[in-house]
Amino acid sequence: MAPKVWKIKTTIDDRRTSEKHHENEAAIKNASDKTCPKSTTMPPEAWKIKNTVVASDHQQQEAGIMNPVKLLVLPLRGIIVHRAHRSRPETIPRNRRPDFCYGKFLVYKRPFCLDFLKFCFERFHVGLWSSAKEYNLQGILTNVMGDLKNKLLFTWDQEHCTDSGFMCLENQDKPLFLKELDHLWQKKYPNLPWGDEEYSASNTLLIASPEKALLNPPNTAIFPLNYDPANKKDDFLGPKGELRVFLEGLAEAEDVQSYVQDHPIGEPEILPSHPDWDYYCKIICYINKKRNIAFGFFLPMKKGSYVACHIAFSIASPCRSSILVTRYLFHFLRHIFHPDSSFTPNQTQEDPLMAPKIWRIKSTVDDPRTSERHSQIEAGINNASDKTCPKSTTMPPKASKIKTTGVASGDQLTDEQDDEKEAGINNVVVASGDTEDDKEAGIDSGIPLDRLHLGSKKKLLVIPLRGIIVHRAHRTRPDTIPRNRRPDFCYGNFFVYKRPFCVEFLRFCFEKFNVGLWSSSREQNLQGILTNVMGDLKNKLLFTWDQKQCTNSGFMCLENQEKPLFLKELDHLWQKKDPNLPWSDGEYSASNTLLITYPEKTLLNPPHTSISPLNYDPENKKDDFLGPKGELRVFLEGLAEAEDVQTYVQDHPIGEPDILPSHPGWDYYCKIICSINKIRNKDKKKLL
Repeated sequence: MAPKVWKIKTTIDDRRTSEKHHENEAAIKNASDKTCPKSTTMPPEAWKIKNTVVASDHQQQEAGIMNPVKLLVLPLRGIIVHRAHRSRPETIPRNRRPDFCYGKFLVYKRPFCLDFLKFCFERFHVGLWSSAKEYNLQGILTNVMGDLKNKLLFTWDQEHCTDSGFMCLENQDKPLFLKELDHLWQKKYPNLPWGDEEYSASNTLLIASPEKALLNPPNTAIFPLNYDPANKKDDFLGPKGELRVFLEGLAEAEDVQSYVQDHPIGEPEILPSHPDWDYYCKIICYINKKRNIAFGFFLPMKKGSYVACHIAFSIASPCRSSILVTRYLFHFLRHIFHPDSSFTPNQTQEDPLMAPKIWRIKSTVDDPRTSERHSQIEAGINNASDKTCPKSTTMPPKASKIKTTGVASGDQLTDEQDDEKEAGINNVVVASGDTEDDKEAGIDSGIPLDRLHLGSKKKLLVIPLRGIIVHRAHRTRPDTIPRNRRPDFCYGNFFVYKRPFCVEFLRFCFEKFNVGLWSSSREQNLQGILTNVMGDLKNKLLFTWDQKQCTNSGFMCLENQEKPLFLKELDHLWQKKDPNLPWSDGEYSASNTLLITYPEKTLLNPPHTSISPLNYDPENKKDDFLGPKGELRVFLEGLAEAEDVQTYVQDHPIGEPDILPSHPGWDYYCKIICSINKIRNKDKKKLL
């Protein structure tokens, strides 16, 4: 029996007793070698050999292994949003404006995406795994998910993927990164917020591109077609959409793999029948070649002495299965411990080594162990830590020495967990950027939702003064001065005219919303209006921002080429550019913020996060726009009760529309957006 042919897949629950282990062992199916279909162009070493040793679902449920709520691993790009690059015009839809921009990217949300995400969190445990870099992922995450991102069990990016060492077939300039579910099932990162072996192929679903699932077991992933933002009738994520209906059935199913196999959706898996199988087969072979795993055991032969037994297994696809020790290996060890016993892999008699002293394997890269380390193992002390060799695309396969440490399970692991609790280390999701110092200090990067203070339920309303609350006229521009009324007050060269119902309107706003004021005027000009208009109400403002907090576009206003155009970026509020803003990080987002301003000042904001009412005409004596039954007052009353700002704004148009590609001045405004992004990308490169 050649050890090379073993590809082991089973689970070991260190909490089980020896008696329970033998009960489960009696029900385990016999391992069977499964070879991947031969291809005329496929070399023999590319055959993928499977040997699965899995207990039945019923037995797993009795053992408490299966979780009734399944794990759903979502992406963002392609399914939830469409991301287009400014330098690739073929990816940019012509009939709609992007929902938001970051860097050189334009992002378009898919219809029903917010409702779909809420559904997912209701029916599944949800994690997010993207192959994008962390800073690109964060650029999308907040704008798409808002406060829902706090409910994610984990947020993984490119650093958590496996670098295949190859380029994507459809884009030879783009590296191919794989998403190995085994990293979740085996808790490669110990701070993942679930117990050992809680998730497996039977209760986990990954949504991704087919090529990213090359190393996963079959029927553990689905591959929906990418979102086409030009399709206005897209309802894939809707209540009766294909993906929503599929997931509703999956939530009630007993087994993920069986359900996925019986309910095909999207693209098929990459199998030997795939037209590009030769290319993907090379990727699998290359990764397998690098993964020759050495199992190292330091076994007590005589008192005070140890012998190292290195058993090498060449595993065809190790990331499709758990790295575990099978009966073959245990009886080999038994033969070493008890030389009088015969070495027979198929023995079924009770073995004291089988359950209570199961050895868990951890790969480490460190210096040779000293005799002091051996004494620690003999005393039952387990301080082994996982250390991974830095990845490099230029590093040859033999550049790293792979060792394994035998770590006793059971009581020793329980002691370790108790020590972690005493040290204040909680089992919560830790961001990939967390340092070891943070972990040792007991600093949590994740907070239980039931203890998370999400702040006020009131939405944030950002108001201006000019144009909406007041009309300001300049002495040198008589065309702006009304002829049938006297100004309410003057300052400098300006006449100011208050809008009817403005004070009552402001009081209403403070009752229904958390209110901030943002003007593109200079501070001295703003203060000249503020006190006369708002009086003591100004003390209730969460912030008062002026031209200094705006973004200088570097361009002039289209209707006045002598007036600089300043933009109001809501992201400065959401990301707390000013740390003195009186709310918590992440408290406000596109889902609960409304800006009132001119449409050109919102060029860099997500759509439907602002409204642009027409300017106040001081000669209109019947103006009731701010009155109790006025258009703006009625609009804001509905908004205060709405669940989502963007949805409400989209469904209740008011004032001027957003500046879209159909706008007559789009060419000019598009230059502004591109110019700002170009400058910001240069600044980022300098920082890097």
